[in-house]
Amino acid sequence: MRFVGTDPGMGAPLPSNALKERALTVIAAALTADSLLYAAAIAMLSYKRLVAPSVPFSSNFYFLLAPLCALAVFARPIRDMVWRLRRKSVTDAASFFQVYTATIVMGYALLDVIGIAGVIVFILTGEMRFALILVGISFAAKVAHFPRRGELIDKKHECDIP
Repeated sequence: MRFVGTDPGMGAPLPSNALKERALTVIAAALTADSLLYAAAIAMLSYKRLVAPSVPFSSNFYFLLAPLCALAVFARPIRDMVWRLRRKSVTDAASFFQVYTATIVMGYALLDVIGIAGVIVFILTGEMRFALILVGISFAAKVAHFPRRGELIDKKHECDIP
C-alpha cells in the first residue's frame, strides 16, 4: 500500500522539498486544466441555449487576437521578471517555494485572462467558435509555460537551495 507523499519504492516519507515540488506540479496542472472547464462551460451554455447574445458578433472582435496572443507570448518574460524582483527575498527552502509558487501562479493568472476573454465574448455574442479559439490559445500557452523540472533546479541553484 502506497500513501500520497511517500517514495513509491520504499514507502518512506519523501523529503519536504520533494513534496513541495509535487505540490507545485499539482497546482500548475490544476491551473492548466481550468481552461478545459472554460471550454466545457461554453459548450454546455451553447448546447442548453442559456445565453441570449446582447451584442452582434462582428469582425471587430478579431482585434482581441493580437493583444491576447501577445500576452500568451510575453507571459513567461513577465513571470521571469517578477522572479528576478522577488528572488532577493529568498532566504531558505521554504521561502524559495513560496516565492516560486507565487511566481508560477501569477504567470498562469496572466494566461487565464485569455480564456476568460473567450467566455466573456461567448456570453456577449454567442459566437462559440471564436470563444473556443481564445480558450484554446489559453490552454496551449499554459501547456507551453508549464514549469519544468530543469527550470526549478536552475532557480534553486540561483538561490543556493539544496
